[in-house]
Amino acid sequence: MNKKEAREILFTLVYEYEFNREKDALEIYEDARTEREFENYRYIKKGLSDIVSKRGVLSDIIEKYSDGWKVSRIAPVTRAVLLVATYDMICKSTSCGIAINEAVEIAKKYDDPAAVPFVNGILNSIAKDTATIKENLTADSDTENISDTNIDVTADEE
Repeated sequence: MNKKEAREILFTLVYEYEFNREKDALEIYEDARTEREFENYRYIKKGLSDIVSKRGVLSDIIEKYSDGWKVSRIAPVTRAVLLVATYDMICKSTSCGIAINEAVEIAKKYDDPAAVPFVNGILNSIAKDTATIKENLTADSDTENISDTNIDVTADEE
């Protein structure tokens, strides 16, 4: 499995979580592996766990750059695309270009065509400020909101 395929599976699991919040990330991951028979891939497993646990902080970032849209009002498919891409850019230090391009491709495949420019616009705005966002998360790590989520803004191996 390549990283693009893994990112798409991660998107589907984040989307599933949007409707099954009573399940924890590991349960969603293991159920999906059993049903879909994809290989155990650290990026997917850790990514789902991180996105679920850091959802509040990631949602705050998305909301800040979504030009007046509350994350709760964004369609679940679009929200899942944005969460994965924001996670990749902020927490994984994935190249912004790669994260945005793959998010746009996922949006084209799974979302309403009108959502594609919305996703692209928000992610481009986030990309322009990734250094500042990471700096602020690190500087604010002693605040309740950030410390509860343990955001690690350093790249980790996959």
